[in-house]
Amino acid sequence: MINPLKIIMFGVKHSGKTSIGKKISDILKWPFHDLDESIELQTRALTGSSIRDFFHIEERARFLTIEKQCLDTYLRSRPAPWILSTGGGIIENENALKLIPHDAVKVFLHNDPQVLFRRIEKKGLPPFLSGEDPYDAFMRIYTDRMTRYKRIADIIVVLGNGSKDENTEIVLQSIKEYADARK
Repeated sequence: MINPLKIIMFGVKHSGKTSIGKKISDILKWPFHDLDESIELQTRALTGSSIRDFFHIEERARFLTIEKQCLDTYLRSRPAPWILSTGGGIIENENALKLIPHDAVKVFLHNDPQVLFRRIEKKGLPPFLSGEDPYDAFMRIYTDRMTRYKRIADIIVVLGNGSKDENTEIVLQSIKEYADARK
């Protein structure tokens, strides 16, 4: 058994938080939750919009409030153990970060920025990267968030070009080593 019994995955959009989190959930037989799914349900209930459209149409402050509310609801309603994948931008939501349990292990999935940008482009650029130079906008966000992710993380896992299974094993091993070192 891994202790702590709460794992929170952080990282830039398309860094593998959800896919790796789900695989670890399957291995440990722990519940998995993607916070973006809760936010998506909330934004659709409020406006009929996806997160992408909601973020584009509404004020950023309203989005951050919904993100915090969804996190709060999840944390209050779920007993441990669990694995939670956050949205990439939660690191800029100070009010949401204050809710993160101190006894949760915070895992930052670090990826090469060029790899991440290619993944984002492939899925479609989000509104916050629209403009004349999306890559430059991405790099500004990436650089700013790296400092924040590293500050909050208990574990920083640098992921390469491995398969999802290989990357999952790397993350799981890092969590086990972290837990063992805390015994």
